[in-house]
Amino acid sequence: GQGEIPYTLYVMVGSTIWGCLPGAMGAVSGGLQGQADLIMRTQIPKLALAVSSLAGLFYGILISMLTMSIIFVATGVTPTWWLLAYPLLVLPMVLLGTAVGLVLSVLGSIARDLTPMVSQMLALVMYVTPVIYVHSTIQNAFVKSLIDWNPITYMVDVPRSLICLGRAQNVGFFALASIGTVILVSVGIRIFYLLEDLVAERL
Repeated sequence: GQGEIPYTLYVMVGSTIWGCLPGAMGAVSGGLQGQADLIMRTQIPKLALAVSSLAGLFYGILISMLTMSIIFVATGVTPTWWLLAYPLLVLPMVLLGTAVGLVLSVLGSIARDLTPMVSQMLALVMYVTPVIYVHSTIQNAFVKSLIDWNPITYMVDVPRSLICLGRAQNVGFFALASIGTVILVSVGIRIFYLLEDLVAERL
């Protein structure tokens, strides 16, 4: 559909923001499995090992800023100053991925098929998130409702609008979704600590 943002930029920025979610989830959930030998030989806190993989993700976020800058130049569009705040704008997506990844890092050690199942479910969620299509062009009332009630919609759309246009609608929903991700991380950490002793037994 047609929108205020050139479609190339719309898809590129939206896909980059979305990628922070599966990226954080995969980094955290695979953190323990990748450090199995270290867990067995040392007393390093398992939470630190699980979250340490996020360092690579934040490096990728900085590279994404450079890539987006090149795309802006190529399309002849001037980005707003919000591009400099990109790491903060995508932080809710990173926190959501971290929360899910923390749970999967311990449950995935017990049920090996759980992580691929969640990854597939996440791929389905992308279809009800306006990453590569314009939200306003959806005519089906049921699908439109799913998009409106999907909190990730605002975590993708608001940062993209701020970066490309300097303004955004539904900032309040974005703030609520961001607060929700902080709560989910707290819950994820709690679940992690409750089940972390099972990890060493399963590795």
